[in-house]
Amino acid sequence: SRRVTVLLGLFDGEGQIETADVLWEGIADTMESDDSPDAATTTLGMEPRSMELGRKYPFYYLPEDQQRRFPGDRFFDLVQAIQNREDTWGR
Repeated sequence: SRRVTVLLGLFDGEGQIETADVLWEGIADTMESDDSPDAATTTLGMEPRSMELGRKYPFYYLPEDQQRRFPGDRFFDLVQAIQNREDTWGR
């Protein structure tokens, strides 16, 4: 998902941006294009960033997932090595 920021810009007499204010921030959802002989139109559907809070992102505690998030981190390689190990505590 790509972040989208919609700005309202005001220009001075020479065509330079005088000020720009953020009107809306969110995430790009869908994009449709229409290339007719008269004009080309692109429509971008957007949604608020708060919609991401309700989405489930699959993440498992596996070395492959950890490598995608943090390349070079080998923590979960060690976890799998000790998961079925039996130790006696305190001897």
